[in-house]
Amino acid sequence: MRYLKVCRHLSEDPTAWDESNWQQDLDDQALQKLLPKLHGSTGRIGDLLAKLAYYCEKGIQPTAPVTLKSVADMHAEHAKFPKSLRKLKSMTSTLLDEQFVSFVH
Repeated sequence: MRYLKVCRHLSEDPTAWDESNWQQDLDDQALQKLLPKLHGSTGRIGDLLAKLAYYCEKGIQPTAPVTLKSVADMHAEHAKFPKSLRKLKSMTSTLLDEQFVSFVH
């Protein structure tokens, strides 16, 4: 929250930041602080990665099950959090191939 408060304070237009620019800053923060903490096997974090990817693409929680294989079909170009989605797609691909993944992998 402190990071986002600072970003808003440094923004040239706080009103525009409130409307949509905050998403870019939250995307950066997720990529820097949240995703590096994720590592593990398919059984341990597979479901979590799929749900996070869905959230990063749509900006809402999934109402139906999301599979790891469906993450490959998600599009980062129009995603709510594109940087995080790109990294999650990469992590998901590695997880499907090797059954284990970490952020740096």
